[in-house]
Amino acid sequence: MAGNHCNYYFFRVLLMADGTLEMEVSMFSDNYAYFLKIVEVGNLSKAADSLYVSQSALTKYLQRIEASFGTELFNRKERPLRLTYAGQLFYEYIQAEETIKQNLIDRIGEITSQGREKICIGMPLWRSCVLLPGFLKSFMLRHPLISIELSEGSAKHLEKCLMEDTVDFILANLPLNYGNVSFDPLFTENILLVGSQNDLFLQDLIKKKTSVGHYYHADIEEFKDGTFIMAQKSQHITTFVENMLKQHRINLNTTIRTSNVTLAVNMASAGLGYTFIPECGINSEFFPKDSVYLFSLNNPLLTCVFAAAYKKDQPLSPACQIFISEFRQYCLKMLDVPLTSSGMHLE
Repeated sequence: MAGNHCNYYFFRVLLMADGTLEMEVSMFSDNYAYFLKIVEVGNLSKAADSLYVSQSALTKYLQRIEASFGTELFNRKERPLRLTYAGQLFYEYIQAEETIKQNLIDRIGEITSQGREKICIGMPLWRSCVLLPGFLKSFMLRHPLISIELSEGSAKHLEKCLMEDTVDFILANLPLNYGNVSFDPLFTENILLVGSQNDLFLQDLIKKKTSVGHYYHADIEEFKDGTFIMAQKSQHITTFVENMLKQHRINLNTTIRTSNVTLAVNMASAGLGYTFIPECGINSEFFPKDSVYLFSLNNPLLTCVFAAAYKKDQPLSPACQIFISEFRQYCLKMLDVPLTSSGMHLE
């Protein structure tokens, strides 16, 4: 041992052809520090000196790794030593594994020092406003050692947070714009049109309609002369609605555009126009269902898929998986539908 560097000694007893026993001794760490040092200095002799091992031992170490792959990892004809293509792949693998290991150490250290695990979640603002107060009230009681950090905003903002690793996962409508993302669909839901109960046109309209649960069914063309409050184009709900309008060749009279869906709902409730919201959340105590009419639109119904999304190379922690599973069950109860194996509505 020298300084803070610790080597691990491995002993193996070999039975030789002449019947004698020999002990093979090698000094290698239980990680990839030796290989990384060779890459760093580009010279076996210098690497051995830095690692406080003999050059012959380090050479045998490298030869055993190369034998296990069946190919050389360094081009020994070049000075300093350069990685072969196979060596570069192995080097990239080691870097990825070291990153995962360090993340694990950091996470366990955080849990040990603070007694809890933190999960970082990205979520649209309106969803968090109507769904999280009721959900978190019981979730935090069941899981007192999990702390939550929220990042809220538009779909574009949330996807950026995911790519920049400022959140562990996001809860958002599909599709997502980045390729390096895995997603678990949680449920499908209708996109509903919202209008004030004081709106005279709606009062006449519902007389001709039959309610389905908490809402009525209508054709979007029946609202073509109305005024609308729309979310910004960076939000998924706007994309869904605009695609539907294109199919019907309808241009809505949009008088107000906002990035705050909660504000849009409140303005619709006040009679300033009509707006659109996802279905999940209308049963929340934080949604003004007593002052608005709700309409499902067209046939087939205008629907969207709500999902948990995370980077492919960063598997979810057990705490994240617990949150997603229980949040899905909570939302399905809000939608008043049974659980299915796919996590979707039963149609």
